[in-house]
Amino acid sequence: DFVTVRKTVESLGVGDIAISLAGHDKNKPCVVVKVVADDYVMIADGVRRLISSPKLKKVKHLQKKENSVELTDLIGMGQADDKKIAEALEKYKSNKNGGKSNAEG
Repeated sequence: DFVTVRKTVESLGVGDIAISLAGHDKNKPCVVVKVVADDYVMIADGVRRLISSPKLKKVKHLQKKENSVELTDLIGMGQADDKKIAEALEKYKSNKNGGKSNAEG
């Protein structure tokens, strides 16, 4: 039923790192830069999708991975930029790959 479905969609907040489950950005990490409604957020990756023009995304099309407290604070103070977002996502990808960066293989 509706209540059960709503509980399975994990809530996302500003500064959360998530993986896109659908769309052109499928399987790519992103950062939530704004919560628009219960079921919509604005996302950026610092490279293709900039913080100045974030993408509107349905929450059900994102899978939360972790929260970046540093990004949460920076976004909240209006001090986040694309470089910091891209660096946070690179750090996330590096940690996910056991500490290896993409250049190391």
